[in-house]
Amino acid sequence: MVTCPTNGSTIVEVWSPDYLHQLQQRNKWKDIQPNVTISDLVLLKEDNLPPLVWKKAVISDLHAGRDGLTRVVTLRTAKGTFKWPVAKICLLSKVD
Repeated sequence: MVTCPTNGSTIVEVWSPDYLHQLQQRNKWKDIQPNVTISDLVLLKEDNLPPLVWKKAVISDLHAGRDGLTRVVTLRTAKGTFKWPVAKICLLSKVD
């Protein structure tokens, strides 16, 4: 292993944190995505469940943030109506 003469750390110790941060960049929020619309069919992402058992819902109302983008939606499911964050839904289909 090659060590740095100033602090004694190896090249791998210096290089790997920078490299790992580059791999984990979140590019999702750099591009503006189109807003969801009322009557769109969605899946409700739940952290403790696998995707095959996520519940289906229909968007019944939109709630915009200060920037004008939809941040929260009101959803209608088989068990009732409730609010859910847009970051935790997966759009299934667009209704034209």
